[in-house]
Amino acid sequence: MIKNKSDYYRLLQEVRIKNNWEEWVLYVLKGNKHGVGFTSFLPAISKKSAKSIRIKVREVNQLQVTNNILKDIAKELNPKIRGWISSYAKFYSSELKKHLQYINIRLACWAKRKFKRLRES
Repeated sequence: MIKNKSDYYRLLQEVRIKNNWEEWVLYVLKGNKHGVGFTSFLPAISKKSAKSIRIKVREVNQLQVTNNILKDIAKELNPKIRGWISSYAKFYSSELKKHLQYINIRLACWAKRKFKRLRES
């Protein structure tokens, strides 16, 4: 299985870029040269990419200052979130959602700093 990962990823990349599903599906169904198909592999966001997302969210300047409004934060975050979703949620979106939950945590922290009545919860 390890020997043929490059073929698997090459075909998977063609699905992403060229929407070429046929070759990838045939490869998975037929198996590789040794007759072993990939039956339990789920392509998902890597740990390195997830860490990169957390770092980029942490660096969002709008979340550092409490006198900003939510609209300003959304202007800065939305393009990034759309990019992450289009890149990492194509095949295993539930795994990405776990990592995007970090954005909700950061927004909640910002809101608690901005609005005193939220600090108790």
